[in-house]
Amino acid sequence: LFNLSFDHQNKELIAENHGIEAIIEAMKHFPAYPNLQHNAICALWNLGGSVANKERIASANGVHTIIQSMDKNRDHTHIQRSALGALRTLSLHHGAKNHIAQHGGGASTLHA
Repeated sequence: LFNLSFDHQNKELIAENHGIEAIIEAMKHFPAYPNLQHNAICALWNLGGSVANKERIASANGVHTIIQSMDKNRDHTHIQRSALGALRTLSLHHGAKNHIAQHGGGASTLHA
């Protein structure tokens, strides 16, 4: 889904077909797979470009899942960089800012 998430039309199709939720569930079920975590975070970063998708990501607990991935993968700089980018994109939506603050995103970003 990461590669498909670059195209605007695909972004809508991914979101409409519960792809955001599937990405977040995969992150939760496979926390020990850094490549999966990285690709999933990058996909959420791309998908987070629209307000509707920001809300979907926040509603599906995506912010918390990204922060958990940062915390579990401190030695993987590619995950840290991508997560910071995703959180930056998501923070442009007021509701996501609250999720980032509530789930310890400030502390995780300081460690990155």
